[in-house]
Amino acid sequence: MGACDRAPNAPPEAASDFERRFREYVLPSDRRHSALITALTVPPGVIFIVADYRLYGLEATFWAYAGVRLVFGLLGISGTPSSAPETNTTRESSQAAP
Repeated sequence: MGACDRAPNAPPEAASDFERRFREYVLPSDRRHSALITALTVPPGVIFIVADYRLYGLEATFWAYAGVRLVFGLLGISGTPSSAPETNTTRESSQAAP
């Protein structure tokens, strides 16, 4: 029986400690992976914007594609875990109620 099988049966304090230790162990590598994926996916989006300009000029189609690509690029950059602090207030507030 693995550690994950025992965690749901543990008291809430032990489960939250298990979760905290798991996050401390996994989060640094997840942040590095997220930053790497962002670094690898945003530049091709910029290249596609240039290619769209060459195909469509300044027509409405270009602006639509450029807008969508910019939105996804900004979401990719702003949504990385390294730029947002980890919070878990839902579980803590629900356990605090008597």
